[in-house]
Amino acid sequence: MSKSKTLLGICFVLILGFLSLIAGTLVGALFVPGDSGLAGPAIALGYGVGGAIIGLILGLVLIRRLSYDQLRPVLIGAAIIALLACAWLIYRVRIVQQESVQQQIGSDAVALILSSK
Repeated sequence: MSKSKTLLGICFVLILGFLSLIAGTLVGALFVPGDSGLAGPAIALGYGVGGAIIGLILGLVLIRRLSYDQLRPVLIGAAIIALLACAWLIYRVRIVQQESVQQQIGSDAVALILSSK
């Protein structure tokens, strides 16, 4: 493996592992029962780690099979998808934070109204 293909391969494996972690966590979140309590996020994360391992193995197999000219556009496509996934995750975190602030403001207002009576 040439030096430049090695660098592309490392980047590709890491990006594919990251994307597989996100995909596995999302799939895991779909299968977590609603009454699982604090174990729910751990179950979803377990699915994510499993997905990441599968993605890393798949990435290692693909960099062996693809030539440098084939690997470069695949890496660019995977990087674009990873950037979109990061943007979506940041958006979701902000939405959840705003919802929790709104709930906190609502409960504080109710407590203030009840304490003034």
